[in-house]
Amino acid sequence: TRDAHIALKRHLLAATNITERLQTLAALWSSSSPDAYEALENERTRLCKSLTGKIGYFSIIGQKSGVEAVDAVCEAEKLPEFSITHPGIRRALYMPLIGNNSAIWTERGMQWFAQTVIKVAGIGEYAANRMLDAVQNYRSFDPAIAGRVETALRTIQSTLDKDKNPWIRAKVDSFLS
Repeated sequence: TRDAHIALKRHLLAATNITERLQTLAALWSSSSPDAYEALENERTRLCKSLTGKIGYFSIIGQKSGVEAVDAVCEAEKLPEFSITHPGIRRALYMPLIGNNSAIWTERGMQWFAQTVIKVAGIGEYAANRMLDAVQNYRSFDPAIAGRVETALRTIQSTLDKDKNPWIRAKVDSFLS
């Protein structure tokens, strides 16, 4: 409701520590507040001054409901504060989206998933491996979702080189066999 959004914005402005600030920002970001994007952007500069704040900031982005979360993560990748090579920052941005059922299982979510696993596999196989864990039991999913997952896995399989990414390719091959 409007009153709840106003209360969250007030609380965010009055927050005295990083934990309080991040929790309030996450609640506002996850809400239907028309000011959610503005609040996130306003807090970026303040939070991204430290590694802890930066990781906290990026961990909030994938929590938005629906496909908006996928788009927000894609936009966040373009921010100067984001570093795909930093394992903590990479994990903070990507892993909440992997656990976001309203976003990841959509067609757009699965396209993002395949592209990101491919991109991350060349940087850190551990992160790509953790992402793949989310789809391990895809055959037991709703048929429409299972089809999207299989398409994503086949894209990953056909793109990743077995010699350059043996661990990830073996995992994907085992899921598809």
